[in-house]
Amino acid sequence: MPEKKNDVSLCFSGGLDSTTTALLLAERFSGKIHLLTMLHGHGQLFPRLSLRPFRALQRVLGEEKIEHHFISTREVFKKIVLPDFFHDASRYGWQIACCLGCHLGFAAGLTIYNLRRGIKHMAIASCPHDAEECFNAQPPVVMGLTELYARHGIVYSQPLIDLNMDKDQARRFLKNHGIRLHLRLRHRTLGTQPVCLLGFFLTWPDIFLDWKPHYDHEKMREYIQVKKALVDEYIADNL
Repeated sequence: MPEKKNDVSLCFSGGLDSTTTALLLAERFSGKIHLLTMLHGHGQLFPRLSLRPFRALQRVLGEEKIEHHFISTREVFKKIVLPDFFHDASRYGWQIACCLGCHLGFAAGLTIYNLRRGIKHMAIASCPHDAEECFNAQPPVVMGLTELYARHGIVYSQPLIDLNMDKDQARRFLKNHGIRLHLRLRHRTLGTQPVCLLGFFLTWPDIFLDWKPHYDHEKMREYIQVKKALVDEYIADNL
């Protein structure tokens, strides 16, 4: 398939960070923005909420500039996460075994989407000011995913991290473009993105209290290294 040099895909939940990132990508890329909402199928509720911010982005950017797709990662989750889940949870911790494993499944689905369509660029909406709370903003995860995509010829970027944009700046940026999101609860924005029950049970103290999780970066690196072959095998089998 001919390479779409100016298109870019984005792992899109519909929350504040991913909606802001979609607008930033529209400024950087002359091609189409592909918003991809991942469906892991394990305790995930209200996935169609992500369509609300997508439609708002369509109004701002135009229907020809942006498109949205749901991608199931149920099968890759079964391959990467479930077979050794309890062993991994004991060795690496529950959130690494569950959430990081799930995100590696997302990466496999995103890679397949890009390679099938000749899209060279892929972005994530990790916020630098989530570094204490969010596993996918941790340096080992950013580096691990960058290397994963690079193995398949995909250029990976993190616009919010590059700009050091915080939550208040992101809200002002959206407001300036005529987009207002829904209910705000501390640093979370509700009503615009799917709810993951597993993720909620693992991170609820951060939502309601001032508790911050501790991530062992060395265990994160090891987990990504251990799962690397499974991810690459799944991608190869599905192309």
